[in-house]
Amino acid sequence: MNFTFYLFKRFFRNNGVSSRKNVFSAIVISGIAIGVTALLIALSVLGGFKKVLAAKLSDLDSHLQLIGFSDNNLPYVNENIADISKLLGSNFKSADASVVKSVIISFGDFNDGVSVKGVDKNYFGNKTSLKIVTGSPDLQERSVVIGKNLAFKMGAVIGSKITLFYLANNSTEFNIENGGIEQFTVTGIFETGMSKYDDNFVYININRARELFNIPAGFASVIEIKLNSVAGIDSITQYLQDELSYPYYVRNVYELNRSIFTWIELQQKPIPIILGLITLVAAFNIISTILMTVLEKTRRIGILRALGMKRKRVLNIFLLFGTYHGIVGTLLGNVLALVLIFIQTTFNVIKLPSSIYFISEVPFDLRLEIFLLVSGISIALNILMSLVPSFSATRISPLSAIRFK
Repeated sequence: MNFTFYLFKRFFRNNGVSSRKNVFSAIVISGIAIGVTALLIALSVLGGFKKVLAAKLSDLDSHLQLIGFSDNNLPYVNENIADISKLLGSNFKSADASVVKSVIISFGDFNDGVSVKGVDKNYFGNKTSLKIVTGSPDLQERSVVIGKNLAFKMGAVIGSKITLFYLANNSTEFNIENGGIEQFTVTGIFETGMSKYDDNFVYININRARELFNIPAGFASVIEIKLNSVAGIDSITQYLQDELSYPYYVRNVYELNRSIFTWIELQQKPIPIILGLITLVAAFNIISTILMTVLEKTRRIGILRALGMKRKRVLNIFLLFGTYHGIVGTLLGNVLALVLIFIQTTFNVIKLPSSIYFISEVPFDLRLEIFLLVSGISIALNILMSLVPSFSATRISPLSAIRFK
């Protein structure tokens, strides 16, 4: 056995001789493991939030939305979609035209403002994040599909008759001439897991929506475009804006949901620093443990130095302490993080209120580079922390140590 490893084992892993030292060693490893676990879970959750929300919002809002300036309707939708397809080339995937207006929904004693969205028969098939949990997405002239949360608040079920109070022609004052009342039958209930949609959207047939809001055939209020790749989406947005004439106004999914993505970025910035301090505190335990060992083993170190052991070998003995505990603690932290993530994803122990966090389940983004980066920093930090007390051990004078009582 290598002599340095043998001395390391005698100094730090001499079970039964110094139980206090074993306790300190366990504390050091536990502190490192907890810090690494907390950091990995936090980064995985924040990455998961960003990934899931970006995927959901890109599916539900599409990558690009074209609306009219001053809420004007968009003319000749089919022709313009064909032109947009040519402008985007191979990056164009699909497009949906819809009519979106604000209405008041009423059922029994329940009254609230919602957004009614007129869509065609293929709309639900193009939205993988919008799942019909009850009923059918087939929209007839007087049928409506509503969100699960909205249905729960209203107390509505399949077959319920709900009433919509609406304004036509961009009016702001409700009267017989510019608005009306229409009754619809609930034929489907959808769920996205995001309160923005499950609480606030109802879907009707697009042709019926045009009739309600006095919009000419072939016109729409929104065109939603999906891309094959979102790389350079800001440049694509600006390019389309420059190419399309009035009244088109182009927005991408990140502009539409700027507050959500800004919130995620703000969360990502301080958490690595704060949780990194947890690992740093655990690493300071290494200093105290090594210093304690140096005091306990001063005489032995002096004897070894008197017998000709070089300072470099003494330094290596104590550096092995930081390396050993850093590796063991980091590996345990990785394992514990993966176990906790597995438990959460399998059993959904922690449920999120979608009205606050936009989604109802804790998302995780497990990336190998994050685990490797955190592990590398943790091990390096612990080795660095063991340098200071290790150098103090090399400065022990053999003569003074032998006389030390």
